[in-house]
Amino acid sequence: MNFEIEKVYLLFLIPIILMVMYLISKKIKLKDKGISFININRFIIITILILAMCNISISVKTKDSSTIFLLDLSHSMSNYKGEIKEFVKSAIEASPSNNKIGIVTFGENQEIEQFLTYSKSFNDIQTSPIGNTTNIEEAIKFSLSMFKDSDYKRVVLITDGKENQGDILETSAYFKDNQIDFQVYKVDSEQVEDVYIEDIDILDKVAIGEEFSVTVNIKSNIKTKSRISVYSGREKKSEKEIDIEKGDNTFLFKDIQHKGGFKPYKVVIEPENDGISYNNEYTTYTNIVSKPEILVIQGKIGEGKGLEENLKTIGSSYTMINPSTAPRSINELIEYKGIFLCNTHVDDLPKGFLDNVESYVKDYGGAIITTGGDNSYALGGYKNSVFEEILPVSSDKKGKNEIPEISLTLVLDRSSSMLSSDQGSFSKISLAKEAAIRSLDNLRETDNIGVVTFNTEYSWAVPMQKLSNKDTVSDKINSIIAEGGTSIYSALNEAYNKQKESSAKIKHIILLTDGQDGMGENEYKALINDIKKDKMTLSTVSIGTDSNNQLLEWLSNNAGGRYYHSDIYTDVPRIFANEILISTGEYLINEEFTPKVSAHHDILNNVIDEGKFPHLFGYVGTSIKNTAIEIMTSHMDEPVLAAWQYGIGRIVAFTSDVNGQWSKDLLAFEKTPQLFSNIISWTMIDYDNSGELSITQEGSIAKVQYETNNHEDNKTVKGAYTFEGNTTSEFELKQVSPGKYEGNVPMSELGFYSFNITEELQGKIIASQLGGFAYQYSPEYKFQEQSNSLLALVEDTEGKIINSVEDIYEIKSN
Repeated sequence: MNFEIEKVYLLFLIPIILMVMYLISKKIKLKDKGISFININRFIIITILILAMCNISISVKTKDSSTIFLLDLSHSMSNYKGEIKEFVKSAIEASPSNNKIGIVTFGENQEIEQFLTYSKSFNDIQTSPIGNTTNIEEAIKFSLSMFKDSDYKRVVLITDGKENQGDILETSAYFKDNQIDFQVYKVDSEQVEDVYIEDIDILDKVAIGEEFSVTVNIKSNIKTKSRISVYSGREKKSEKEIDIEKGDNTFLFKDIQHKGGFKPYKVVIEPENDGISYNNEYTTYTNIVSKPEILVIQGKIGEGKGLEENLKTIGSSYTMINPSTAPRSINELIEYKGIFLCNTHVDDLPKGFLDNVESYVKDYGGAIITTGGDNSYALGGYKNSVFEEILPVSSDKKGKNEIPEISLTLVLDRSSSMLSSDQGSFSKISLAKEAAIRSLDNLRETDNIGVVTFNTEYSWAVPMQKLSNKDTVSDKINSIIAEGGTSIYSALNEAYNKQKESSAKIKHIILLTDGQDGMGENEYKALINDIKKDKMTLSTVSIGTDSNNQLLEWLSNNAGGRYYHSDIYTDVPRIFANEILISTGEYLINEEFTPKVSAHHDILNNVIDEGKFPHLFGYVGTSIKNTAIEIMTSHMDEPVLAAWQYGIGRIVAFTSDVNGQWSKDLLAFEKTPQLFSNIISWTMIDYDNSGELSITQEGSIAKVQYETNNHEDNKTVKGAYTFEGNTTSEFELKQVSPGKYEGNVPMSELGFYSFNITEELQGKIIASQLGGFAYQYSPEYKFQEQSNSLLALVEDTEGKIINSVEDIYEIKSN
């Protein structure tokens, strides 16, 4: 047992007071025993008060004690992890046998490194809490829950004290109420030379075409030079060299935006001298206010000319582009209220567009309208793309119009000339193999495939078989090697003989070559007649400048197929893929018909008078999906106009064209502007957007708060967010009070996030609210002033600052 007296000098008052009382009693000669007893009691009370004022503490050994080491592993402590480990290791080795040890690591969150135990085994720190912020308050509260009531309780906090989340002083009552011994081992972290972007000032909203300022605030503890770059989305707006002074620095940039929507701004600095690079990038955003605009993507020039004329007539604001310049991110997509795709092949669209178009509709309420032609739906590669998922029609023909069994033979030139790559970086044999493999995507497992290759002789790379294992067939095609001369006839004749054995209703041969074998039309006449007689078709593809184009065209024309010549070798895979579909005669329907109304729908309001609707002269064959609305059908009972709701957005598929080839009568029809106006009104719906959306950063969490005037209890509020226009994720918001909802979204990547919040009641979307959020680097990477809160807590809880492990294990009793 040890005694500790903080104010020893007060003890001298006891004999002084005793002497004074003695002298007084002697002077007045008090003999009454009752009065003497009262004086003795007075002396005892005064003595007790003096002892209390001395702040005497008694340290005793108790039966059990528990010590929790609270380790700060935030980013500002990253260089001191080794020092922390060695201190804890030494403290555990010095721990009394009756003391249990627990270890909790923390930063933004807390993790238990070791539960309370008498064991002294400890080698290294294994846990890794999120280090973005330092929240000592929550770490202390978390650790206190580990104690048992019967134990003597001790908390040893190891930190630099740079708290930037929470308030450590809020824990004072916990220590006092639970009689917890609080100790702090203070780590003095060093400040490195550093330059960082403190923040960016920008207006929340800006009118389209209006000039505005982007103000960049930079802090530095050194004088240096730097390059500074300003980006808006993918576009670099400015770059220049700057001088940075020690202290606060401000740099001003001007900009104008010509398209609406949320516009992220990212500033990057590259200082010559800098200790930390993580804080050299900062993102913010502004909302460019504009009228809703429509985007028209036309596969080739002129594909959207009929649509453009009608958009002008109805006064819609639109932008017309080619596929290669299509938006590549969610943030770019949501600049537009809706998007028309006019006879656009999927291969011509950017990957970013294809990756995000589903979320654009489903999560952000965008509209998609597709139109037909020889590069759309099945012929546009939609079958194996996102469009097969989101459109109300399927590129595969099903039901009564399902395509009969197909038997396909590919006859591929593998002569040595196919090794060349006259244009581009790909050899002709590589593209031939890619084309053959791509063609498999348009075949079913029930269809037949065979691949004959030839040089001076022919051989079967893939014997005729059912396409039951696409990977195996692909591997065999990939193994084809080019060598030798060219002999086409024998390979083509072999393909015919094998096809003759097939019972498939559709038998088709595709011949690809870059050369010639010296034979003319007369030598092929008998073979071509046999092909026609046995109800087969032959299409031919020539690549390069050395092939006998005249012969190949004659072969295909006389065998019911098509001839293709390509100097752009990358077109060959698309030719093969489309050729299979065209060969069936079931996808490009070049026939005149009058569309039939299958369902009364808002899209047809004030369009059809007395059942009159103009003729169409063709369309692309598709099949309607189960839950879609089939508004108009063809004479073959296939979709001509279909629609459906997809997530919170809407999609319409029109399977005829808008360039006038199939739709010349429709484009001349006086009610066609009304038709397109109805399509736009139905797909590009205006949801209630009066809700208030607030998104704030709390550590590595985006705290989403949404308030609405609609207080219906049985509605759901959901959210979607997309990082930098790429991957979209969903989350739910919980009601915290009438009309108020909250949700927490974990963040990982620094940068801009698009958000959309929707209200759903009885299965219907009733409101939608767009928002933006910029996730910044951790405040751990900013200059942090030393806080007095930690020392104030130590004083308030009668704790102590320790300098070594020897200071830890004294048990104090007040």
